[in-house]
Amino acid sequence: MLRQRSKGTRWTIATAAVVGAALVVAACGGGKSSDSGSGSETGKPVSGGDLVYGLEAENNGGWCLPEGQLAISGIQVARAVYDTLMAPNADGKYVPYLAESVTNDAGYSNWTIKLRPGIKFSDGSPLTATVVKNNLDAYRGQYPARKPLLFIFTLQNIKDVTVADDLTVNVSTVTPWPSFPAFLHSSGRLGILGQAQ
Repeated sequence: MLRQRSKGTRWTIATAAVVGAALVVAACGGGKSSDSGSGSETGKPVSGGDLVYGLEAENNGGWCLPEGQLAISGIQVARAVYDTLMAPNADGKYVPYLAESVTNDAGYSNWTIKLRPGIKFSDGSPLTATVVKNNLDAYRGQYPARKPLLFIFTLQNIKDVTVADDLTVNVSTVTPWPSFPAFLHSSGRLGILGQAQ
């Protein structure tokens, strides 16, 4: 038995058909642009400008990593801007990145971080053992004018950080810390800042 559709049902179907057709036309429609997008423009690069991007959450505390409270996308941004001493490889093992080597004593309580020579920050200043010491101290709340929120707890097992020479930092821990190299990465969150920052 066939039922007759009511006027309201026919109106709904007709509206849906018109909206669907409009969406198809809008999706398939093209337009002319004054910019060919060929990338063939010539000229000298110009410094400055704005870069606007969206994040799924706000970051509190800015981009100074010791104080910053980064959302997941904020950590992705930080990883694009800051480098870490260690980084995970394809097998998930932590390997030196800014560091040339990170070695430990037999008891995992004394660590030696040897830095790669010749690394410079974007302002031209060199990566030195003093800069790394100052970073670790800033993260753990031992550097003047820095008030960390997270790493003061995460790195509380660090007893002392000392500079052995221009490219060597020694870290002693309160208790044995076999996973210390992983903490030097901390999901990309423990980036090394230039001294000026």
